[in-house]
Amino acid sequence: ALAVIEHIRATPDLSLGVVALSESQRQTIIRELETARRANPDCETFFNQTGRDRFFVKNLEQVQGDERQVMFVSIGYGKQDDGTLSLNFGPVNQDGGAKRLNVLATRSRRRTEFFTNLTPEDLERPDGVADGIEFLRDLLLYARDGKLPATYITTPVEPTPLASLVEERLAAAGWACDQNLGFGAELGI
Repeated sequence: ALAVIEHIRATPDLSLGVVALSESQRQTIIRELETARRANPDCETFFNQTGRDRFFVKNLEQVQGDERQVMFVSIGYGKQDDGTLSLNFGPVNQDGGAKRLNVLATRSRRRTEFFTNLTPEDLERPDGVADGIEFLRDLLLYARDGKLPATYITTPVEPTPLASLVEERLAAAGWACDQNLGFGAELGI
């Protein structure tokens, strides 16, 4: 909630979406945000502006086509007092958890910030962990280090006859072509 207030003060022109990984976490964020709004009435105009692209607080399962310039992702799960970590991350563990996280990862037009006390290493587990947990670990790794794990890096493949024909026609029309653009090897990842 305090990060939302800081966002409004620093960049009031940028729309904002806040996503929690579960419904109960979303409700907690809303309660805390209501308290922060009462303590910071000068920020109220941000919340009162009309337009569908301004601000929201949703849970992971509700975020589908919602894009914002900035996204805050609250990972409200963490270690117990004894240092153990349960890998029960609600919807992230369910079938489709990785797909939901993938959708979330593409909802920001400018930047995404993660709020968590976990590191990617905290989510390192032997085989058998839910795909969603592995994807969450990879998102945290990318957010921290700016690098994709090797499993996401693809290498160029031999062009198909159709791709070669399209490239040939585009080149003949004066367009520059690169069939490997976007591949990890091309990007130096």
